[in-house]
Amino acid sequence: MNNQEKADAYDRAADYIEANGWCRNRLSMPSGEVCIVGATGVAVNPQLVLDHAPVAWGQPAWGEIEHDRQDWYILNLGLDEFIPEDAPYLAIVNWNNMVAKDKFEVIDLLRHAAKEVRDRE
Repeated sequence: MNNQEKADAYDRAADYIEANGWCRNRLSMPSGEVCIVGATGVAVNPQLVLDHAPVAWGQPAWGEIEHDRQDWYILNLGLDEFIPEDAPYLAIVNWNNMVAKDKFEVIDLLRHAAKEVRDRE
């Protein structure tokens, strides 16, 4: 996954949260909201059907689609560098679940990540 593909995926994840809403502690809710990790999953594979179980880091919500799973993992690891420095958590999933205030803050982080990664090209 090159930087342009990563940036585009971060923008798609932000778009998805804008359209469907944001949640904590689950990849998605039955009403359609997603956490940041669920949004990056949909950004990698728009056909992804998210389960509504609590997030278990490293446990993709889809079958054995190895390429998509690797891209999903790369995207989420890449977001860790954009967590605000004053946040006491190191993983994006923890930031989403414990620190992020609302969907706008999550969208802002995704848009910022997209811009920064795109500028590296």
